[in-house]
Amino acid sequence: MHDPNLDLSGTTAVVLDVDGTIAGPDHRVSPRTRAAMADLEQLGVPVVLATGRSRANVLGVAATVGLRTPGVSCNGAVVTDPVSGDDLRVQTMDPAEAAALRTVHEETGYAFTWWTVRGIYTTTEQLRDLLMAFGDPDVQVAVPPERMPDDVVKAMIHGTAAEMDAARPVIGRYTPRATRSMDVFWELS
Repeated sequence: MHDPNLDLSGTTAVVLDVDGTIAGPDHRVSPRTRAAMADLEQLGVPVVLATGRSRANVLGVAATVGLRTPGVSCNGAVVTDPVSGDDLRVQTMDPAEAAALRTVHEETGYAFTWWTVRGIYTTTEQLRDLLMAFGDPDVQVAVPPERMPDDVVKAMIHGTAAEMDAARPVIGRYTPRATRSMDVFWELS
């Protein structure tokens, strides 16, 4: 529980990333961390989740904790009110950028995933299982990347750290704006 001597009067909000910040090595948010976030909300300090994780993942954490402040998912592409479930902002990718990352996948053979507001699609079962381990409830494998829709909010290439190092020149050629995350992804949103 919270320290009664802690002065939060100057705090207007607390913004938290998930992976590497509030989630442990098991990719889960611990009961202790959830309780601390709930305490902040009860004290009138809004808690904002801001993460690369999916909309469903952010809403799941928010529901578990009882957060009332809009959450930011997909690296800022989606902002959702956890109380109503309404999307307050959705910024889709330029379809040409999503297609360029698909070209990186085709040229390198590394796993590819693309995200819409309500779904995650991937080219491999291994990547599906990894994303589901992060707490994303419904990751689908069956959709070919050639049929990727125009409403993509995030796209990623996945492989080992060494494979992602080797992909750097191809990334630079097709998607120079892509960023590296967790050593095993190149992503755009």
